[in-house]
Amino acid sequence: MNVKVLVATITAVLCGIITVVSLGNSTKRGVAFAQVMKATDRVDVYGHLDRDSIQPIKGATLVRFDLVEEKTSQRLAVLYDNPSSSLPANFPGASHAMAAGTWDPSQRVFHADAIRTKCPSKYEEKGLDVKTRDSIAQWQSRTGQTGS
Repeated sequence: MNVKVLVATITAVLCGIITVVSLGNSTKRGVAFAQVMKATDRVDVYGHLDRDSIQPIKGATLVRFDLVEEKTSQRLAVLYDNPSSSLPANFPGASHAMAAGTWDPSQRVFHADAIRTKCPSKYEEKGLDVKTRDSIAQWQSRTGQTGS
């Protein structure tokens, strides 16, 4: 057998094994809030960010907030805990957020270590209402962040 074919075959098999193992630990996408509490694996949840619920506990790396599911108005308590990655400086300006993590039934909170937000663009930020601009300024002050 040709050595190049053998090396290519082994490489393809190894890539396939790595892909299967990686996907085995992946996050389930777009789970409804009602399903979060039944999930045993890592999931993504998406909802409207309740800006009034944002409570920085330790800067922008340990933050508690609520997401609200738009279809059902169900609330989900989220605890963002990621010492290596702060939430963005304009987090309170986000209208929606997607949190990736796991449900903790004993604390009745969704532990997230990754957050993606739907934030206004830099052009829309100029037109933000006063309350939102104040929320962003307070957030930046409490978490030691500055605007971008």
